[in-house]
Amino acid sequence: MQIFTVCPTAQPASDATATLQQITKGESDVASSFSWSPCGRWIAYVADGSVFRAEVATGRAVRLTTRQPETPWPRPEACVHSPDGCWVAFMRALPLGTSVEEQQRVNQIFIVSTAVAD
Repeated sequence: MQIFTVCPTAQPASDATATLQQITKGESDVASSFSWSPCGRWIAYVADGSVFRAEVATGRAVRLTTRQPETPWPRPEACVHSPDGCWVAFMRALPLGTSVEEQQRVNQIFIVSTAVAD
């Protein structure tokens, strides 16, 4: 699954896809909801076990978090820009304890800087 935009005010064209613009073009599917940056230039989302930020105009995507096998993937419910657009908040479900009996997981919120994507 990838993310597209469509212009709501465009006149119908003979080609129905003329107003579609594909934003994400990754090898992995988008695995979360997404959020627009406050300036409207970027979207943040989860794919391939990482948080990404893609530039809407070009589709250029930047991986904001590293994918590590021992680290739980970001959860799909939310990937949210801060009001100033400098950070993206996301959740991971981490183990509550270390023993086998303590397999319960709790959601923890993380933030990552977007400076690498600018």
